[in-house]
Amino acid sequence: VAGNIIKIENMADTAKRLSIYMITVILGLIIHSMITIQTLYFLATRKNPFKFLKGMLQAWLTAVGTA
Repeated sequence: VAGNIIKIENMADTAKRLSIYMITVILGLIIHSMITIQTLYFLATRKNPFKFLKGMLQAWLTAVGTA
């Protein structure tokens, strides 16, 4: 891995591209989890999806903390 990192000619450009990619992925995940899934939950159950999320908060934090 270190050998491949040394071969990178323009580290700043590579880091910039990687950060744009990471931001894109994170934004996509946020949109998916906060809009898409919540809308589907509401349409399927006609219940408030944010109350459901509040009940899952502890399990979600445990999953993120141990990932």
